[in-house]
Amino acid sequence: MEIFPDNSKISEGTGEPMVFAEDPPQVKEYYGAPWKILVVDDDLEVHRMTKFVLTEKILVGRPLELLFASSVQEAEELLITDEIACTLLDVVMEKEDSGLTLVKKIRDTMGNSKIRIILRTGQPGRAPEHSIMEQYEINDYREKTELTAQKLITAVMSAIRSYRDIEIIEKSKKFLRMIIHSSDRIFGFQPFAKYAEEALLLFDSLLQKGNDGVFAVVTQTAGNKGSPVFTIIAGIGAYSQFVGMDAKAVLDCEAFDLMKAAVEGRKTVYGGICFAMDIKGSEKNESVLFMKYRSPDYLFERELLDVSHASIKSAYTNLTLYNEVEKLARERGALLKEVDHRVKNNLQVISSLIDFEVSDLAADSETRLINIRNRIQSMAAIHDCFYGCENIDMIDFKDVAQSIVEIVAGNEPCSRNVKRDFDFKSVRLSFDKAIPCSLIFGELVFNAFRHAANSPEREEIAIRVGAANGRLLIGVRAGSAAGAGTNDLARNDSVSNIIVQALVSQLSGDFHFSVSEGMAADISLPL
Repeated sequence: MEIFPDNSKISEGTGEPMVFAEDPPQVKEYYGAPWKILVVDDDLEVHRMTKFVLTEKILVGRPLELLFASSVQEAEELLITDEIACTLLDVVMEKEDSGLTLVKKIRDTMGNSKIRIILRTGQPGRAPEHSIMEQYEINDYREKTELTAQKLITAVMSAIRSYRDIEIIEKSKKFLRMIIHSSDRIFGFQPFAKYAEEALLLFDSLLQKGNDGVFAVVTQTAGNKGSPVFTIIAGIGAYSQFVGMDAKAVLDCEAFDLMKAAVEGRKTVYGGICFAMDIKGSEKNESVLFMKYRSPDYLFERELLDVSHASIKSAYTNLTLYNEVEKLARERGALLKEVDHRVKNNLQVISSLIDFEVSDLAADSETRLINIRNRIQSMAAIHDCFYGCENIDMIDFKDVAQSIVEIVAGNEPCSRNVKRDFDFKSVRLSFDKAIPCSLIFGELVFNAFRHAANSPEREEIAIRVGAANGRLLIGVRAGSAAGAGTNDLARNDSVSNIIVQALVSQLSGDFHFSVSEGMAADISLPL
């Protein structure tokens, strides 16, 4: 009969059973391949005791894998084929100096300077500690009688830490050599896809090759409600087939979540046997590198990954800046060509305007020269506004109109006493359309000033610029009927009339003009 059935006990004073919680399962937390420990001793009892003490121990973050050899020959075979961190080596085996002979072979013949050697002896008189430590490259000397279980664990732990540090130093040197060797490829100016591939190959080499990795460009799209899209531009290993695809669609959730976390945190994020690095080149250029190891070996420490992260990020920043500068240079070149083309066109227009004036030699020379100057400066007003615009494709005609009025008022001697009433609304025009519109507006304005100045009873001018129903609207009112004689637009054969009529027709617009009660001009042009 069970006194406490179901792991319970009667609680005092209540009569109710008191149930004890089960012990939680013990989870072994470590990462990476086990440390390999080679035990070399001809005494099998030493093997058994060493196994009893070290089995299932976790030292320096990893489990231990114990290898056993009873002779120098067996030990040599294991040392050739295995990457061993530490050996517990007996001195006296087949011969009195068998252990010391193996030390010489390890250091001199095999050239293995990394393995930590703990010499154990049961006969210290035959191998005095001072002379042995001085003559042989060993790392520790212990008498078997003094090597208790705790001291054995401490000695092995110290040896493993030393081995680990040597590994880190060697990996660092290897990393620096790789960076120097690949500097032309990584830090050179090249397409992003080529840079991404070189970055993946560099990490693959650092992690002993054969790994899977992707390099993805991160973009924001309105169609995806602002969520980032990770487009793979390079891949190695099993991921090489995913180039050009969305990482979310082809990678497993763990890998994609790691990439997202790296981008959101602007850092390197680790997850078991994989990591993701955020690589930000500029405000508009961001990428992420993801790598998954085929082997769980984690000798390549995170500090070195962080160093490589900084180097790769620096190269990416340089590359993005170079590409942005190159893009600006191309745009500047295209802009200069466009400006040159437009200036040539305007010079051709100027030449035609001069030809018009020369054909009317009977006219007053001073007035004709002022007309030419007004027209040239009307086109110059477009260029002034063009160079001041952030968007070179569109120009606010309001600014152009104001500039032309100021130019004409300064050029016309008779404009000082004219009362002015202007109302200019913002209207955006393309550069190509703004040029003819500025010429039309200029002709209306300087004729309006002359008309108003020669109307004694009504020396005033009103100009309106605006837009409605997809059309540019220009309205000009000036003076009275008395000023009609000085208004070139009133004559069908005048240069002003020919220019306005031709340009309005070219732009598929409408032009209404009258001087019966003063100058009244209305122009409507499609935007």
